[in-house]
Amino acid sequence: MVTRCRCRWLLIFSVAVFAGCYPPSNPAVLDTISETRPACWLEICPGTTMRHNAITFLEDQPGITVTGRNPDHPVNPSISWSASPSAEENGILSGFLYSDIDDEMVTHIQLRVNDHLSLDEAVAKFGLPPQVIAYEGGAEVLWLWLDVRYPDRGILVTHIDRRWQRRRADTVTLRSDLRISVLDLFASDRVETLDPKLIGAPSECPYVSWPGWDAEIEVLDLTE
Repeated sequence: MVTRCRCRWLLIFSVAVFAGCYPPSNPAVLDTISETRPACWLEICPGTTMRHNAITFLEDQPGITVTGRNPDHPVNPSISWSASPSAEENGILSGFLYSDIDDEMVTHIQLRVNDHLSLDEAVAKFGLPPQVIAYEGGAEVLWLWLDVRYPDRGILVTHIDRRWQRRRADTVTLRSDLRISVLDLFASDRVETLDPKLIGAPSECPYVSWPGWDAEIEVLDLTE
């Protein structure tokens, strides 16, 4: 399928997938996300929290360790953090805080929940999503992304499937038990695209209105 969307490979990471074997669910991570619009994580709010304040806040959390700072990245300056096992019990695993170049404001928070949540748990927290999109891409390994999107809240919920056989999927089923790999929170001025892997406004990408559980949606081919 021809589309004007193109992949921007900013956030590529390994996701181990074992059929019938999932990490235990940990919905407590959803309790750390606010009901505000746009959403905040703990006390860090994209679009209003300064980067140095976010670092201070993370360093004050007993279960969180700041693992890296990359303020000179040419596209997305970032702060990375990880959690101790005690913090994992509260659903906090690891993540990144992103800013724009020459901007001290946090604009994007990425929470890597690593399959410790299911899609139906996210929908129970945030409500039925207005939009969903599925697409494939990759060079040596084929990846499938399923993005559930809440533009009015600045939230993106992503399921990622890394497949070892290079065989394209024409459709994907919206199953309630699909595991979530990443939760992204965006500043209010970023909700037009929401997904940093896609370039282009929503009008340029065939997003699908939420069709209901067990519906089949078309998978876009973004390998070229």
